[in-house]
Amino acid sequence: MDAITTPAKQTDNNNDQDDAKLAAKIIDAMKDVDAATATRNEKAVAAGRLLIEAQKRHPTEKAFEKFLQLAGGIRIRRAKDLISFALGRKDFERHQIENAAAQQRPRDKLKAEKIEREKEKARKPWLTQPAQARARSAWFTRKPLDRSLA
Repeated sequence: MDAITTPAKQTDNNNDQDDAKLAAKIIDAMKDVDAATATRNEKAVAAGRLLIEAQKRHPTEKAFEKFLQLAGGIRIRRAKDLISFALGRKDFERHQIENAAAQQRPRDKLKAEKIEREKEKARKPWLTQPAQARARSAWFTRKPLDRSLA
């Protein structure tokens, strides 16, 4: 009976083989990602060195910004980041962390403003009512006219 494999065992063997192939593909893909990251980092350092040379030729901030426009419209902040990479003042991981934090700050601010607006609406429900409903409620809350004076 051991020599005869049941269909369930064949399926398990096929799944194991498929998993092994998939795992090998993932390993290859991760190696490619790591190689691309290393290449990207090397190219960023090379671009930073070129920007250092450009900054030496254009020492004032205005002149450097004008040159950056000529060089494809590079933003000054990006140029300074690349220069920092080339000089070794900043590493790529730290830059990613700082960049993520900078992007999160405006999101947090918008979220806090939205929460504050919702709290304000809860305190003043008449601001959320349509104009007709406000007029109707105003009509029913009016005091009757004092006809004894007339």
